[in-house]
Parts: sequence; structure tokens; C-alpha cells
Amino acid sequence: MSRYKDYFEKNKTTTPCLILDISQAKKNFSNLQYLSPLAKIYYAVKANPSANILSCFIEQGAYFDAASINEIKLVLSLGCEPNRICFGNIAKKTEDIQAAYDYGVQLFVADSKEELSKIANYAPGSKVLIRISTNGANAVVPLSFKFGCEVDTAVTLVLDSVKMGLKPHGISFHVGSQQLNPYDWEEPIREASFIFQEVSRHGITLPVLDLGGGFPIDYQKEVPGIKYFIEVIDKLLETNFPSHIPEIFYEPGRFLVGKAGEIFTQVILATDRENLKGEKRRWVYLDIGVYGGLPQASDNIIHYSFKTDRTGEMVATSLAGPTCASSDIMYKKDHFLLPCDLQSGDIVRIENTGAYTLSRSSIGFNGFVPLQVYCIDPL
Repeated sequence: MSRYKDYFEKNKTTTPCLILDISQAKKNFSNLQYLSPLAKIYYAVKANPSANILSCFIEQGAYFDAASINEIKLVLSLGCEPNRICFGNIAKKTEDIQAAYDYGVQLFVADSKEELSKIANYAPGSKVLIRISTNGANAVVPLSFKFGCEVDTAVTLVLDSVKMGLKPHGISFHVGSQQLNPYDWEEPIREASFIFQEVSRHGITLPVLDLGGGFPIDYQKEVPGIKYFIEVIDKLLETNFPSHIPEIFYEPGRFLVGKAGEIFTQVILATDRENLKGEKRRWVYLDIGVYGGLPQASDNIIHYSFKTDRTGEMVATSLAGPTCASSDIMYKKDHFLLPCDLQSGDIVRIENTGAYTLSRSSIGFNGFVPLQVYCIDPL
């Protein structure tokens, strides 16, 4: 029996709930730090903002990538020093920049001249990372539709930051969430090297290269291990920075917490429905859905593994959440195979759901309570 199932049955927790294994999160962090001992690991708070998760990483010496002033306040409230926080959002309210600066946050990210101006005015003298775009070709969730600038623009922004009284600290990028190919880091590393060289002609030395996150985890299919990713990236760094590799930042989220959590949900209805064409389809309604913490299942983004103790024939099943929203359907393009003998009241376990579930759970759409969290080995 897994630690998650054992905890669930012994504590008789209500569903839907997310059970976190803090020891697993610690192991993931330690493994990444071991493989890349000189890198600073900035945990992406948005992946899972549980106080127990954050506290365990604070204890391990982690740094934090925060997307909002509330994430900054949360990490600070747990005892993290402000100089271990990067305000990583590229579009920040001026009052939030001011507040972060007043709290002592010293590092900000920008990908436009207007954002640099805001930082210069409301966080004068701060360090800045300039974010460049990537194509994210092999990522399950590409990120550069919304974030990052072109290489020439990045060079200009580095020069502009000096004129504005800021301290250019380095270049950052993100190759996409659940990135399946380590060689997708190759082009942005090469582009970053070019930027480093260009700004050096103006007497500017950039100390940091922020390689972002994106390390994948197993869901239904096995993916390459973290060791392989780090080995490839290290070789790419050696090739593109032959004389001196800058200080490296990583911003993992899913890799650190994804496999450190499991969701337990209850079947609230299992039935056969006939559509307008007279076709019968198996439907299973769970007490968690798109609005309860599984939005990445709504558009076939992440294919979670659903486990049950039922042993009936596996049949194509449409999965829906409990709300009265017609959009509360998971995997609309596919049908999951689930046991035909599932019944109301049965418990379904959803594996590797420690990332981007709790942080995306509704505060109470249709009156359903947000995803409840329990911890094995809490701090």
C-alpha cells in the first residue's frame, strides 16, 4: 500500500483532498541540488503554495520565484529572507513593485522598457533579469506566447537598465512547462551567450543566467530523468560559455512537487448516457473537476493516472466534475479507460498531482469547497 493510500484510510479524510508527502519533496530538491551543486534553485511558488512545502524548501536553503506580492508575503511570513526571493512576473503593478522593494526584495524580472521604467521608479537600484523568449517546441505547456523578448531587444534593455540606475543581473528564459527535450535549452543558451558578449562590449558584465524550470515528471508515460537533463544542459553551457560559465539559476516547480502529491476523489455518479445521435457513452462524475484543481485536464494538457480498486473491464469513459458548468469536463478530446463497475461512493486516486492543482483550485465555485490539503510528515 502506498504512503498516500495508507494515510487516507487511517485518517478517514474527506474528499476531494490532496495528500502531500513532504519527504518526497525534500528528496526531489536534494537530488537536483546534488546534480547541480553550484546552481541556485528558485522554487516556483505557483506550483504549490502549501506552507508545509514552502517551509521544507526554506529549511533546505531554497530561493523562491514569486509571481505576485501575495506569494512574496507568504514566503516571508514563513521565515524566508527577502534576498532569497525573485519577483519573476514580467507585468507587475507599480504598487506591488513598491511593496516588494519595501519588504527588501532585490531582484526583479522584465522583458520590456516600460516594466524596467516601473522598476526603476518604484524599486530604484534593484537588480534585474531580462527575460528572452523561447519556442518551447517540445513542451507540453509552451510559455513564450506571453513572456519574453527578442535577443536584440534584450541587449537594448540591458543597456537601458544601466541608464535607469538599475543593476543588470543577467538573462532569464523558460523553455516551457513539462519540457520533454533537454536540447530545447540549446538555442536560448546560445542566444544568452550572444547577449552576454554584446553587452560586454559596453563594459557590462552579467553575473547570472537563469535557465528557468520545465523539468518533466512521469504521468502516464515515462520521461527522461533529471540527471540526463542536467548532463545535457551542463554540456550546452560549456560549449556556449567556454571561458566562464555564469552563475546558474533554476526555477523548478512541477519537478519538485508533482510526484510529492496524490489526489483522492469520490465517484458521485457513474452512468451510461445516450447522446442526440443515439450513441451510448459511459460517464463518471467525480467530486473534483476543472474548477476543483484539475484545469490541466480540461484541454488534454496533462494526462494524469487515475487509479481505483475496481477490477472490472476497462471501458472508454467521459470524466466530469461536480459543478453545474458545462465546461467542467476533463479530456474532452479523449475518453479515459476506467473500470466499468465503478459506482457512486468509490474512491479514485489521481497520481502525481502535487503540482498545479492546489494553486488552481477554485475558492468555491458553485459552493463547492476548495481542495483540502493534508500532509504526511508535516513540518
